[in-house]
Amino acid sequence: MADIAVSEFSIKGMHCDSCVKTLRKAIGSVAGVKDVNIDLNTGKAMVEYDPENTTMKAITSAVETNGYKAVFGGNPNGGEPSVQMSGLDIFSHLFFDKTRFHAERGMLRIAVLTFVALSALEIVAYYAFFVNNPAFAARNYGTYIFYLILAVTLTGSALWHLDAYRKKVTCQTGMMMGMTLGMLSGFLLGAIVGATNGMFAGSAFGMIVGMLFGVYGGRCCGIMGIMEGLMAGFMGGIMGAMTTIMLINDNMLLFFPLIFSSSAIILTGLTYMIYKDYNHGMIGKANPNDLQSHSFSIFITFAFSLTMATTWIIVYGPRSVLFQ
Repeated sequence: MADIAVSEFSIKGMHCDSCVKTLRKAIGSVAGVKDVNIDLNTGKAMVEYDPENTTMKAITSAVETNGYKAVFGGNPNGGEPSVQMSGLDIFSHLFFDKTRFHAERGMLRIAVLTFVALSALEIVAYYAFFVNNPAFAARNYGTYIFYLILAVTLTGSALWHLDAYRKKVTCQTGMMMGMTLGMLSGFLLGAIVGATNGMFAGSAFGMIVGMLFGVYGGRCCGIMGIMEGLMAGFMGGIMGAMTTIMLINDNMLLFFPLIFSSSAIILTGLTYMIYKDYNHGMIGKANPNDLQSHSFSIFITFAFSLTMATTWIIVYGPRSVLFQ
């Protein structure tokens, strides 16, 4: 009879019973593992395995493949020194050190390219379709389309970034991704369409977009992430349209810079949280080979489609009595 080895270690990144179930399944599927016990309260895992058929490296690899970290001994970073970065350090590494922040630099490139491409698209659309439309200038559609481009750029590039880390984040972070993207995309698009078409069109469109973004963002953590995304998109779409309708005679356009700057700060925080969650506080620990690659042509096609659909609704869509 083969000897059975027992190993105990800590798992960093667990937040709920769903995390425990995911890890039990992942570790239990490793060939040679006989039994797995995980305690959520203490963060400890005890694994019985056949050392002739598997190794601890294979077991810890199963843990880390699912976005968690196996920790041996007392150091929560697994024996490696923890390094804290100042804001200046982050700025320096982000722009000048090509060995770090791979996905983050990619996100910034995507944001710039998307903003430029969508701006060019809208300029072409204006001269092709809207230049002779008297309502376009009278209703200040150009300003709202500018904010539309900003909204798609902000939420789209954030979505691109989280998708790069999708297979590497914890369940709690997955729920935050769904909630944040669902709420902000619904709110921003709902606010823009609400300001030009009214409460019904703004709420309906914002809800649809927000719920789709929320589901896509939170789906990596199962039904909990999906539900978080659905609820956030539902609320965000209605709240965005409601906000601009309430401000229609009270400096509404002056409020838009505050809305968008606040959204940018929130999405920056989400970006940092995703990076921090994957790297567990270690500078340069991310391996670019672990990150999912994306096709820019597919991404920009999605951004074009969303922008043009929203533009069509702004110019030709249904309007409430306030905008007749």
